[in-house]
Amino acid sequence: MGQMYIVNAPMLFTGVWAVVKGFIDEKTRKKITIAGGKYQKDLLELVEEDNLPEFLGGKCNCAEFGGCMKSGVGPWDDYEITQPVGIRRKQNTEESKNNH
Repeated sequence: MGQMYIVNAPMLFTGVWAVVKGFIDEKTRKKITIAGGKYQKDLLELVEEDNLPEFLGGKCNCAEFGGCMKSGVGPWDDYEITQPVGIRRKQNTEESKNNH
C-alpha cells in the first residue's frame, strides 16, 4: 500500500482508530490518513481534480464505465494472482492500459 485516506470519518471511528493504531506497524500507520468532513483540499493536493471522483469533490465521473467505483482503472490492473499463490505483472500491460 502506498497511501490510504479514510475520508469523512465519523467521530466514533476516530476514537476506535486511536486505540487500534497502536497495534499497527509504524511504517504502515504513517501511510494512513484519517480525515473528517474537510478532506477535499488534502485530496486535491495529491490527485488532480479531473481524476478525483465527483463524490469526493473532483470532476471525474467515469461515465464510460458506469461510475468511478466500477471503472477498475489503476495500477492494480497490471498484476494478477498466480498459482501457486503469488503475484506477477500481467504480460499484456500495454494492452490493458490502452483499454482504460
